[in-house]
Amino acid sequence: MRQYLFEMSHGPGTLRLLLQPLMSTAFGILHGLRDQHQGRRPYLWDLFSSRGERMQRLAAGLREILIPLGIAVVASLVFQYVIRSHVYLVFALLYATLFVAIPYFLTRSLTNRIAARRWRATREET
Repeated sequence: MRQYLFEMSHGPGTLRLLLQPLMSTAFGILHGLRDQHQGRRPYLWDLFSSRGERMQRLAAGLREILIPLGIAVVASLVFQYVIRSHVYLVFALLYATLFVAIPYFLTRSLTNRIAARRWRATREET
């Protein structure tokens, strides 16, 4: 994996190592704010604490990030073919998880938490 990341960061497609995490972070912020406005708990907290609805929450979260995740997998496969002339689906899935899914879910949860605190603070001031 280390060699794969090195080749990806020094070859064609280097910009996507920056753009894809930024894009998933932007989606995470938007969805975290939406969750807070709808009165939902932070996504990761809700995912791990709700026993009966865990799979539904996971499926809903994956549906919301499906397009950026799919783009990351396809781009990874294309760049693998361009750089190495071989395609490894496992590396593409690991890349998408590491650079798209994790930043998205962390940002979504943190944004919800920060927005809820700010909303409470402004509400207490008035």
